[in-house]
Order: sequence, then structure tokens, then C-alpha cells
Amino acid sequence: MTFAFCFFAVVSVVGAVCAMTLRNVVHCVLAAILFFFGIAGLFVTLHAEFIAAIQVLVYVGAVGVLLALAILLTRHITGTEGPKETMKKWSRGILTGGAVFFALAAAIWIEKGWLAKKTAVSTGSVRQLGEVMMEKFVLPLEVVAVLLTAAMVGAIVIAMEEFVKKK
Repeated sequence: MTFAFCFFAVVSVVGAVCAMTLRNVVHCVLAAILFFFGIAGLFVTLHAEFIAAIQVLVYVGAVGVLLALAILLTRHITGTEGPKETMKKWSRGILTGGAVFFALAAAIWIEKGWLAKKTAVSTGSVRQLGEVMMEKFVLPLEVVAVLLTAAMVGAIVIAMEEFVKKK
């Protein structure tokens, strides 16, 4: 492993841990954006520059701004949870994290060749990716675009309803 890969891995882990443990919601969003930058850096070290650029555009740009705006536009909800409810959430989180870890470990174990056939992988350019998307996957691409547009319109309607109720 290279130094850059280790650096971005540490940045990603620190960002994820801070996003889950910090008490201030704005700090959590900033830590999540740091996590997304770390993942983009990992893609760069793996020579997947296009995926890294998409990571920055979509997650850092769109999701980060969306989270920040959601915090600014919605009212702050405080709950009164006891220790039992908090422990239930932590135990569920640990169980879910463990399940995801074992699923990823199994996928890596299969990918490393213990159960998989050795096949040649061809690296394609962005142009080839675009041609495949526009030739073979036009319908799924358009369906996803319509769904994302509908989700954005729904989010705006919900935000506007809360804004109108406050006045």
C-alpha cells in the first residue's frame, strides 16, 4: 500500500467516526463531507479518476450541500431519550456494522480468487462508459433521472410546507 492510500483511508475513517460521534449536527455534516473527500482520494489512488470526480460532484457537492440546507431549513428536533433507548440504538448500529463488515470481507475473499475464476479485466475510458450508458442502458438511465427529479420536487414541496406553516 502506498502512503497516499493509507492517508486517504485514515481521512475516510476519521471523517466517518466523527460524523457518527459528534454532538453538533453541523459538525457531523462537515465530517461527512470530509469522509466523502477521503473516498474520492481513495478512488484517485486506485486510478479511477472519473469515479473520483463523480464522487466529488455528487457526494461532496450535492449531498453535502443538501445536508447543510436540510439542517438550515428544518427545525431542530430534540428528543428525550433514556439510557435504554440509546443502548438499543448503539447495539443495533454495532450489529449492522458487523454485518456490513462480514459481507465486505466475504466479497473480498471471493474476489481474491478463492471462489472466483480468474478473468481479464479491461479498463475503459470515460468515452466508452458514456457509449455503453447511452446504447445499452438508456432506459434505466432515464428512469433514474426521472426518479431523482421526482425526489427533488418532493423534497422542495415538503420544505415549502414547513416554511409556510412557520409563517
